[in-house]
Order: sequence, then C-alpha cells, then structure tokens
Amino acid sequence: MRPRRELLVLLALAVYASPVAWQLLTSITPSEELQNGARIWPSHPTLASYHVVFTQSPLPRALLNSAGIALATTALAMVLGTLGAYALARLAIPGRRALVLGILLSTALPAIATVGPLYLMMRALGLRDTWGAVIIAHTSFALPLMLWLMAGFLRALPRELVPHGGVDGQDFVERRLGARALRGSELCAVPQQRRDVGEGDVPAQEAFDRHLVGGRQADHRREIA
Repeated sequence: MRPRRELLVLLALAVYASPVAWQLLTSITPSEELQNGARIWPSHPTLASYHVVFTQSPLPRALLNSAGIALATTALAMVLGTLGAYALARLAIPGRRALVLGILLSTALPAIATVGPLYLMMRALGLRDTWGAVIIAHTSFALPLMLWLMAGFLRALPRELVPHGGVDGQDFVERRLGARALRGSELCAVPQQRRDVGEGDVPAQEAFDRHLVGGRQADHRREIA
C-alpha cells in the first residue's frame, strides 16, 4: 500500500512540475526548432535566449529594483512592526483590544482598493516613479500582519528578560528588545556552578541564585555611580 501511495505522490509532483520543465526546455531550444514543431528535447540546445534577455532587455534593472524594494520593505516593516508590537504586547494602552481588532480588520481590505488614494498621496508628496513610493505602499500592506505576528511572539517571551537585562547592564533599547538576559560567558558558567552547589540541594541553589543576582545589581549600581 505504501509504495503505491508514494508512486501517486511522485506522479502528482511530475504533473505539477511539467509546466516549469516545459518552459526550461523551450528556453534552450532555438527559435527555428520551435517554429517547426514541438520536440521533447532540442537537437541543438542554446543559451542565446538568456544572453538576449540579460543584455538587450530591461530585465536586469527590473530584478535589481525588485530586490532593493523587497529588502527595504522587509527591513522597514520589521523595525516598525517590532516597535509597535512591543507596545501592543507589553504596555498598558487604552483601547488596546479595539486597536488590535482594527489592525486585523484592515487586512481584510483588498489592496487594489487603496491604489487610488495611494497614487494621489504619492503625487502630492512628489514620489511618483520612485522606490520610496513603492516601499511605502508595500510596507503599509505588510505592517498589519507584522504587528500581529510580532505581538504574539513578544507576549510569549518571559517578562523577566527586561529586568534581568537591567541587572546585566544593558541599555534601554537592548532591554526593551529582549536581546539577552545574561552575558554568554555567564550562561555557560551558571549551570556548572549550580551543579557544584548540588543538584538536589534546592535551598542552596536558590541562595546561590540570589547571591548571583545581588552581586550583579551591586556591580551595576557601582558602574552607574
């Protein structure tokens, strides 16, 4: 039964992949052979079509534009989405539930419905035919989903990361982003020191933890002073 199922899966994948395979074959087939009729494999494969596309067409510039806009949009949406999601996840904002619901409802609006207003706004700002206009438009489409995803991720992080970051001497930005709770060297040393105290001695381990945190707080206060 299992070999038959695997065979059916392979046949389904072959059917789905057949259009892509046909496009690849026609791309390396000379135009004369294409005009004479379709063949399974070209008699004289050639890369002349790719040479024409990359040297005599605007495709390379279009690929560069797409890559640059995609990277800029992703970076901007991540930064704005992370900052906004932290506020939604951790700060006591009045009407936070209604705000989150409004953000989710905005994703139900078809993107094509905002083309007209976006065009008028970009024309008023003098951003027509620029990367900035496309980046702003794509960021506005991606930001609601980014806010929702990052808010759920930040809610799942332990709240103790922020005060522990302060004990470790992190600045405000590092603490708010939850970059790290303890320095890497201490993360490696603490488990070994806890084993030295004694794995079964819970009160001793708790006293060791209090001593470690208290020492870090004292060091931090001395650094500030």
